[in-house]
This record gives sequence, structure tokens and C-alpha cells, in this order.
Amino acid sequence: MSETSTPESQLVAGLLDARRNRVPLAIPFDVAGLSPARGYEIQRLHELATLQAYGGRRIGTKLGGGTMAELAALGLSGPFRGPIFSSFTHASPARLARGDFFLCAAEAEIAVRIGRDIGGEARDYGREEVADAVAAVMPAIELADSRWADYKAASAAAVLADLGYAGAWISGEPLDDWRAIDLAQLPVALSCNGMEIARGIGMRAMGDPLLGVCAALSELGREGRGMKAGEIVTTGTCTVPYIARAGDSLLADFGPLGQVRVDLT
Repeated sequence: MSETSTPESQLVAGLLDARRNRVPLAIPFDVAGLSPARGYEIQRLHELATLQAYGGRRIGTKLGGGTMAELAALGLSGPFRGPIFSSFTHASPARLARGDFFLCAAEAEIAVRIGRDIGGEARDYGREEVADAVAAVMPAIELADSRWADYKAASAAAVLADLGYAGAWISGEPLDDWRAIDLAQLPVALSCNGMEIARGIGMRAMGDPLLGVCAALSELGREGRGMKAGEIVTTGTCTVPYIARAGDSLLADFGPLGQVRVDLT
């Protein structure tokens, strides 16, 4: 062990080893009681280590947590954040190996591409202000994943340290002229092998996908950070997560927003 090794760096090394060796890691007892702020500190170390190990760059932010009740159960007042990596981003239709994932929870999500820099101030951000900064909206499937063996028992800090359960992200075609679509009322259907398995609506993500972006900007602003032009934000699942299996062909249909497909071998 190096002289500069810290408990945080050891934890990140263990999470990376879990990904490489396909053996999930038990949540250390001392992680469960950490604050979300400490969870984000470990997440930043984990993000840097992942980029060093797999290359590419961070292209955006994933929001998670689902409904307000689900967020409250984690002790959070808004969506949790994690990175979207270029190395784990794929255009639809995608073909991925199920064996590269532990959990592989398929989630149908509405994503946005930020068109101009926004945020950086410690204040609340309104929906219209955020909408004016959105250059395009796109359909997506996130394959959320966890390196924790006991992910169902994970505290907010443990979820955050594990990259907010970032796995892979599959993007559909971006729609520039999106304003005519009511994102909160947008019906979403997730099918597996031609059979519908989940149905949801845009408002499942924080009541409105753009409100999740507002909340994330407010939290980032307290840290003096914002979102940059070109950044992708996927706003949380519109459907109940589905634990995917090898051989599944998943199709998320967002009506006027389009479709996304991923096949798992």
C-alpha cells in the first residue's frame, strides 16, 4: 500500500476492481453513515479513476432517485447526480454484453442537451430559464448498474460513491424542435422482446424532467458550479426499472420523441 493511500482511494480501488473482476464489493460499514457531501467527494475520485482506467471523457450528468418519495427514503431532497462517460455511451440501436454488468437495470429516460452555459450561482433556477438553455431533447435508455453486492441496502453516500449507479447510456436521436411536446405528460413504454413490460410518464422524474435539471443546477450552484454548453443531462427514469437479462431486446418508445433500442447478448 502506498504512503499516500487513503480510505477513500482504497474504496475507489475496490470499486474499480469489482468492475474489472466481475465480483461485487460489500459496502464497508463506515461508508453507510457518511453524508451525501462526502459521497460526492468519493464519487469525484471514482470518476477520475474510471476515466484513467477506461479513457474517454465525461460528457454529462445522470440524475436519479425517481419520485420524491423514493428520494426522501434516501434522505435526499432532490435527484442524486452521477457522471455520463463517453466510453459507456452508445447510439441506438446498441448491442451490449449482459456480462459486462452486475445489476443492469433498464430505465427509459428523457435526456436534454444544454445549449449554453447555465448555473454557477447559489439560487433557485426556474423551469423556463432552464428550458431556454436546452438545445435538444432526446429519448434514452440507461442501464443503471451497481458495484455493491448489497445495493438494495445502500445509503445515499454509498450510491453516490458508486457513481450514482452509472452503468451505460444509450441515446436516441435528438429533437431540436421539442417545445411542442409536454415532457411531463409524455407517455413512455418499455418493451422486452416485443412485449410491453412497463409504462410510465415524464412526470415520474421529479414531477417534470426539466424540474430535475432545475434542482441539480441549484445544488451545483451552491458549490459554485453549473452546466456547460453541449453537456448531456439524463433526467431520471420514467418507468419502473427492469432488471435485464442476456437475450433481452429492449425498446423504449417515447411517442413523438422517438424510440431507443438496446439488445443484450
